[in-house]
Amino acid sequence: MSAFYDSESRVREKNSVLLSFFEKKAPETAIYGEKYLKNAAVHGMIKSVKT
Repeated sequence: MSAFYDSESRVREKNSVLLSFFEKKAPETAIYGEKYLKNAAVHGMIKSVKT
């Protein structure tokens, strides 16, 4: 259980890092970044998306 939780929080951490990277680039890329992360989650590329 804790191992699963650890991987989940790591995924969330990575997502927020990605989103902040997109936000720094440009506000419109932040929107794109969120769409990209949601699509990635839908296609099973990443486990979960922090929204």
